[in-house]
Amino acid sequence: MVACGSPEIGPYAIRGIDTVTNVTLSTNETAIKNVETVLNEFEFVGVVLESNKFDCSDISELIWYVLNNNGMDALLVGNCIITDDTIYGHMFVWVNASDGMIVVESTGENWTTSRLGEVMHDPPDLYTSGWVWSSPTKFLLKGKKDDMRGITLDTPIEELPIRRKK
Repeated sequence: MVACGSPEIGPYAIRGIDTVTNVTLSTNETAIKNVETVLNEFEFVGVVLESNKFDCSDISELIWYVLNNNGMDALLVGNCIITDDTIYGHMFVWVNASDGMIVVESTGENWTTSRLGEVMHDPPDLYTSGWVWSSPTKFLLKGKKDDMRGITLDTPIEELPIRRKK
């Protein structure tokens, strides 16, 4: 199993994107804790997490929204895994910190909880390289319209399937 954007195989031409970004992971504990704190303030409401219906791209879009609206610099990241000659795409979020990127997984344990996202402290290679978009709108310029909603930072939270925990 190898990540499509990994150095072993080079960039995989997906949706007309051929530039892969590789990052250094942040070890800034304060920044990591800040991201975790914000993520823990929110939960899903009225949505069933289900592959290809409400999945990693939809969740990543919501994580991007929450983190950016709380003063962080979050980016959408896509990569894929090639295994048994099959390509599986995945989307997650990077958050800029002073010394590198913090990786936020969009699914994982979140499938069985109402948690919005999870900081990965020691992520596999899949999460340290990928194709990067600064917003859902930028992603949708290259992606399919049903890949995500296309929210903006101005979208009222009341229109989204998340709420701040009480």
